[in-house]
Amino acid sequence: MATRALKIFIVENHDDTLTYLSKYLKGCGHEVQCAKGMGRAWEIPSSLHFDVLIRNTGYRHHLIKPFLPEELDVLIEEAAGEK
Repeated sequence: MATRALKIFIVENHDDTLTYLSKYLKGCGHEVQCAKGMGRAWEIPSSLHFDVLIRNTGYRHHLIKPFLPEELDVLIEEAAGEK
């Protein structure tokens, strides 16, 4: 798990995946904001700043569903180290 809490924004159109990721990451101590799809993501104020963005299509890293929690932990830990 990450050594410090991160602000994470999840954009996901699949309800079960969104619920799982949110609960899992909150349980790891992170602050999580969610949007169901890109349409909802645009409604999030631009004044909010996040350390990590998780969305349906990847940026620097790509996880293919289904993925293991450990795979997500590795990417979150890398993000924490870059801050």
